[in-house]
Amino acid sequence: MKKGAIIGLLTTILVLVTGFIGCSEWFCRISVKCSQCPLKSPDINTSKTKGYFIGTYLPIKSDIALRYHNESIHFDSAWAEEQWLPDNKICLLKKTKRGKGYTLILPFKASKTEFNFEIYQLKNGIPDTLNSGIMSNRKEFFLKEDKINDTLNFIISEKDSAQNIGWRNGDMYTDTLTYIRQSK
Repeated sequence: MKKGAIIGLLTTILVLVTGFIGCSEWFCRISVKCSQCPLKSPDINTSKTKGYFIGTYLPIKSDIALRYHNESIHFDSAWAEEQWLPDNKICLLKKTKRGKGYTLILPFKASKTEFNFEIYQLKNGIPDTLNSGIMSNRKEFFLKEDKINDTLNFIISEKDSAQNIGWRNGDMYTDTLTYIRQSK
């Protein structure tokens, strides 16, 4: 093979590889829905492996019976981790970086599949209703504090049991839930 043909072949390969990497990086970036939204570990072991794990919290009282519904909720130990974000300098590398704040995961088991309750964190004795939404078996809190406390308090709010009323703010609180951080 002549020297010019080898250089042409190498140039073609280099252009194709660069184009493939560029296209892959572009597709990776458009697949990220929110580049500044905090991510969370799917489980406690992943959190520990990634180095974001902070600690475990145990509830003082594990079982709560709802007042206005024939339902009970069992709360397991919770865990906290530092918030982390995707580091999108090079999307294909899937790196992460430390975010601001913390993520708290409260696993629970409800006796029914329809959620007739909501869990709010108490901040200075006032329910933080902005951090709402329950998943199938856990509640996730994105805490923006500079430091996570050793004692965390929550309040359970119930859906109104009357037909077609739904949620009312402030008058359907059932019980409080306190979690204490365990030493590492």
